[in-house]
Amino acid sequence: MVDDPLLRERALPDGLTAGLWLESQELRLGVRSAPNERNPAAPQIVVMASGDLVPFEIVLRRDGTQEERRVAGTVEGAIQVRDPMQVTVADCRRAAGFTLIEVLAALVIVALGMLGVIEAVTQTARNGNLHARKDPGPLDRHERDHRAAAAARAARGRRNLG
Repeated sequence: MVDDPLLRERALPDGLTAGLWLESQELRLGVRSAPNERNPAAPQIVVMASGDLVPFEIVLRRDGTQEERRVAGTVEGAIQVRDPMQVTVADCRRAAGFTLIEVLAALVIVALGMLGVIEAVTQTARNGNLHARKDPGPLDRHERDHRAAAAARAARGRRNLG
């Protein structure tokens, strides 16, 4: 489109530099000759009539200052011009923390984990009670003597009655 006044190639003013990123990768643009019929200009960013485009970001910087502006195109077809010093609501939301869905999902996972821990502790306690009823364990000497004496008294009492 060499003769089209709207889509003609334009030069940046002196002191203004541009950087181009396509799909998050920096694209190095070299100096090129003026386009002609034999060697037409090839666009670096293509926006389809449907609005589809390859995600891009152009960073414009003014030499000798820290001033810069960003022009970004997203997969959805939105094109935004931003001042990096300007904070948007979306930036605040991203920096604020987790969304409600993320918090609820985390709570469900923690609740399921706690149920598993409670079940394991309950099962261990049940097994301990059953084991204690079946096997009283070794008795110490004093307890054994006391039981033996009680059994002997009961046997003598039965002999005296009969």
